Amino acid sequence: MSIVKPTIFLLGLSLAVAAGPVRAASEEAPADTIERGAQLVIDGLRAFFAAIPQYEPPEVLPNGDIIIRRVKPGAPKQEEKKSGDDDNKGLKL
Repeated sequence: MSIVKPTIFLLGLSLAVAAGPVRAASEEAPADTIERGAQLVIDGLRAFFAAIPQYEPPEVLPNGDIIIRRVKPGAPKQEEKKSGDDDNKGLKL
């Protein structure tokens, strides 16, 4: 008799737990569930890629050092100087 009560309790509990998802799934169309799930995945990927730091192209200094600067989000981009363009001679147009 002592084994019957816990068994009935466990059967009732498992039926109650199993009935929850079935009822919830029938309230929403499968296409809507898939669309909502896909949107959550896309939002997660956007947040993941936004968290990855971005870098400018490498710059080689005259002494041979290589500098790779991190791009700061929201900062204005600096125009790159081309070698020989800014020799401070003549007029700048």
